[in-house]
Amino acid sequence: MVANILLRLARMALTGVLSQVAKHVLTIQDRVKDPTNSIIQTVNGGVWVGRGADAFLSELSGECMPEINTTIDKINVFQNKVTSAKERIEQADEEAERLIRSRLTDAFNFY
Repeated sequence: MVANILLRLARMALTGVLSQVAKHVLTIQDRVKDPTNSIIQTVNGGVWVGRGADAFLSELSGECMPEINTTIDKINVFQNKVTSAKERIEQADEEAERLIRSRLTDAFNFY
Protein backbone atom coordinates (compact mmCIF):
# COMPACT_ATOMS: atom_id res chain seq x y z
CA MET A 1 0.00 0.00 0.00
CA VAL A 2 2.75 2.48 0.97
CA ALA A 3 4.80 1.47 -2.07
CA ASN A 4 1.80 2.06 -4.30
CA ILE A 5 1.35 5.54 -2.85
CA LEU A 6 5.06 6.28 -3.30
CA LEU A 7 4.94 5.14 -6.91
CA ARG A 8 1.93 7.35 -7.58
CA LEU A 9 3.71 10.30 -5.99
CA ALA A 10 6.83 9.60 -8.05
CA ARG A 11 4.77 9.47 -11.25
CA MET A 12 3.00 12.70 -10.35
CA ALA A 13 6.32 14.38 -9.60
CA LEU A 14 7.84 13.22 -12.88
CA THR A 15 4.75 14.35 -14.78
CA GLY A 16 5.17 17.77 -13.17
CA VAL A 17 8.85 17.87 -14.10
CA LEU A 18 8.04 16.97 -17.70
CA SER A 19 5.43 19.70 -17.86
CA GLN A 20 7.88 22.30 -16.53
CA VAL A 21 10.62 21.16 -18.90
CA ALA A 22 8.27 21.52 -21.87
CA LYS A 23 7.35 25.03 -20.70
CA HIS A 24 11.03 25.97 -20.42
CA VAL A 25 11.75 24.82 -23.97
CA LEU A 26 8.83 26.91 -25.25
CA THR A 27 10.06 29.88 -23.22
CA ILE A 28 13.54 29.61 -24.71
CA GLN A 29 12.09 29.39 -28.19
CA ASP A 30 9.62 32.26 -27.67
CA ARG A 31 11.87 34.65 -25.75
CA VAL A 32 15.31 33.85 -27.13
CA LYS A 33 15.48 31.76 -30.30
CA ASP A 34 12.61 33.30 -32.28
CA PRO A 35 13.56 36.93 -31.50
CA THR A 36 17.21 36.21 -32.30
CA ASN A 37 16.21 34.67 -35.64
CA SER A 38 14.04 37.71 -36.31
CA ILE A 39 16.95 40.05 -35.61
CA ILE A 40 19.19 38.02 -37.92
CA GLN A 41 16.59 38.20 -40.71
CA THR A 42 16.08 41.93 -40.18
CA VAL A 43 19.80 42.68 -40.38
CA ASN A 44 20.16 40.33 -43.37
CA GLY A 45 17.31 42.27 -44.97
CA GLY A 46 19.51 45.34 -45.14
CA VAL A 47 18.40 47.39 -42.15
CA TRP A 48 22.04 47.53 -41.07
CA VAL A 49 24.99 47.10 -43.41
CA GLY A 50 28.73 47.21 -43.13
CA ARG A 51 31.46 45.56 -41.10
CA GLY A 52 29.64 46.13 -37.83
CA ALA A 53 26.53 44.43 -39.18
CA ASP A 54 28.59 41.55 -40.53
CA ALA A 55 30.36 41.11 -37.17
CA PHE A 56 27.03 41.28 -35.33
CA LEU A 57 25.49 38.66 -37.63
CA SER A 58 28.56 36.48 -37.30
CA GLU A 59 28.31 36.63 -33.51
CA LEU A 60 24.58 35.87 -33.46
CA SER A 61 24.69 33.19 -36.15
CA GLY A 62 28.01 31.63 -35.26
CA GLU A 63 28.03 31.90 -31.46
CA CYS A 64 24.60 32.61 -30.00
CA MET A 65 22.31 30.46 -32.14
CA PRO A 66 24.43 27.30 -31.77
CA GLU A 67 24.46 27.78 -27.99
CA ILE A 68 20.70 28.32 -27.94
CA ASN A 69 20.20 25.17 -30.01
CA THR A 70 22.60 23.22 -27.77
CA THR A 71 20.66 24.33 -24.70
CA ILE A 72 17.37 23.24 -26.26
CA ASP A 73 18.92 19.91 -27.31
CA LYS A 74 20.22 19.29 -23.78
CA ILE A 75 16.82 20.07 -22.29
CA ASN A 76 15.22 17.65 -24.75
CA VAL A 77 17.72 14.93 -23.78
CA PHE A 78 16.88 15.56 -20.12
CA GLN A 79 13.17 15.39 -20.93
CA ASN A 80 13.66 12.06 -22.72
CA LYS A 81 15.53 10.67 -19.71
CA VAL A 82 12.81 11.77 -17.30
CA THR A 83 10.18 10.25 -19.62
CA SER A 84 12.15 7.01 -19.65
CA ALA A 85 12.35 7.01 -15.84
CA LYS A 86 8.60 7.58 -15.62
CA GLU A 87 7.95 4.71 -18.01
CA ARG A 88 10.23 2.43 -15.96
CA ILE A 89 8.33 3.29 -12.79
CA GLU A 90 5.05 2.54 -14.53
CA GLN A 91 6.37 -0.78 -15.85
CA ALA A 92 7.69 -1.76 -12.43
CA ASP A 93 4.36 -0.88 -10.87
CA GLU A 94 2.47 -2.96 -13.44
CA GLU A 95 4.83 -5.92 -12.98
CA ALA A 96 4.51 -5.76 -9.21
CA GLU A 97 0.73 -5.63 -9.47
CA ARG A 98 0.70 -8.65 -11.83
CA LEU A 99 3.00 -10.56 -9.50
CA ILE A 100 0.84 -9.81 -6.47
CA ARG A 101 -2.32 -10.85 -8.32
CA SER A 102 -0.63 -14.01 -9.53
CA ARG A 103 0.55 -14.90 -6.01
CA LEU A 104 -2.89 -14.22 -4.57
CA THR A 105 -4.51 -16.37 -7.23
CA ASP A 106 -2.03 -19.19 -6.54
CA ALA A 107 -2.36 -18.90 -2.75
CA PHE A 108 -6.13 -18.78 -2.62
CA ASN A 109 -7.01 -20.65 -5.82
CA PHE A 110 -9.44 -18.08 -7.09
CA TYR A 111 -9.74 -16.38 -10.43
